[in-house]
Amino acid sequence: MNKGKTVEDNYILDLARRAKQAAGVLASSSGKQRREALEGMARNLRSQAEQIVEANRPDLEAGKKAGLNEAMLDRLELDE
Repeated sequence: MNKGKTVEDNYILDLARRAKQAAGVLASSSGKQRREALEGMARNLRSQAEQIVEANRPDLEAGKKAGLNEAMLDRLELDE
């Protein structure tokens, strides 16, 4: 672990490194490959929509407890 960095900092830095690597792969991929990847992601999101919405509920409750206004809660809420 880097000195002075939290676990969260290191996690975010790792995600950033991986995103940069993925950007290179994405840049060299064909339109067909990108389309197929997006379609696969969409299928996965649709197949897990119920679990995603359920996992969002604690975030909404935390937002309410934190005093977020209705507009912010509306942005935070996920639905099918």
